[in-house]
Amino acid sequence: MKKIAIIYLGNYYYDARLINMVDSLSSYKYAVDIVCITNKQTNSSETLNIKNVSIRPIVLLSFGFFKYIEFFFKVRKKIKNKKYHCVLAGDVYSLAPVYFFTSKAQLIYDCREIYSALAAHTNSPISQWLLTKYEQYFIKFFSDVIVTAPTDLSLLKIKFSKYQFINWHLIYNFPKYQTINQIISLRTKYDIPKNHTILCYQGVIQKDRGIGKLFFVLEQKKDMWACIVGDGEAMNYYKEMAKKLNIYQRVLFVGKVPYIKLLNYTAACDIGWVVIQENGTSNQFALPNKLFEYGLANIPVIASKLPNLIDILTKYSLGELVDSKNIQEQIKAIETLKNKKELNQYDKIIKNNFVWVVQEKKFINIVHE
Repeated sequence: MKKIAIIYLGNYYYDARLINMVDSLSSYKYAVDIVCITNKQTNSSETLNIKNVSIRPIVLLSFGFFKYIEFFFKVRKKIKNKKYHCVLAGDVYSLAPVYFFTSKAQLIYDCREIYSALAAHTNSPISQWLLTKYEQYFIKFFSDVIVTAPTDLSLLKIKFSKYQFINWHLIYNFPKYQTINQIISLRTKYDIPKNHTILCYQGVIQKDRGIGKLFFVLEQKKDMWACIVGDGEAMNYYKEMAKKLNIYQRVLFVGKVPYIKLLNYTAACDIGWVVIQENGTSNQFALPNKLFEYGLANIPVIASKLPNLIDILTKYSLGELVDSKNIQEQIKAIETLKNKKELNQYDKIIKNNFVWVVQEKKFINIVHE
């Protein structure tokens, strides 16, 4: 049985892409070690209820730059002297430990974003420069690079064109198809009137992801609510913002929800929110999994006019496209979707075109090379 390690500076239980990859590898009879961040104060391995899959948890106590140093050395303890057929770096931060602490293994880089142009680093050129140089140095040691959108593929193939030996692959952030059996009754729990609209944002709580714009919509429309599912560094910032705008009572800060339960919350909402600001190339090329998860929960989306989003929403009529800076246009789009009378079939569109199974074999072929 071939053994694979996945190193990821994040939490397996809340990451759709990682869960889908691991499930696929297990179904194809691979043994998988997942080295990732958990909140559990333990150094022991944890075996999941998935055949031949184990989590080797890491608890980080540091912050800022020191977090990455701590991650580097704790990964070393988990995988040093272990033999793997293949090791996958689940993000840019995992490149160094994967390279230094594995030998004679196929190395794969799952490049989820344009890390050299993150919106979070727009006002921090030094951080952006360091991350760019770091990625440029380590990527040459990886035989395969996976990206999540055609725009990323085109840009990165040009950027790293001197490394002709790299095999490039496109694996989208598609969700796994699942039926939704236990929808959380948000209206009952929070006493939300039936004629009020619940707008859903799910994902990492960061600036430039459109949460602020969503709050400005709520400020103007008293019959609208926001359900915020997720956590992140900007959580307290947005809680304070909601209080200042006097909308806090209509913002449901749900917090982190394990991926297997996520759609139970999504399906309780009326419209999904993908209004991403155009700061940084990474944001401009965004094609987030939440877009497909909203459809799988059979709710339409309000989305920015970004290249990858325009292509899909226009072709499949999954919702309305808006200017990320135009609040009135966003309100008008919401009203348009509220007034649609035809039966929603967004879930059928997603099931037939945008679920993980349509690309599972392609992913398995990458690790099987």
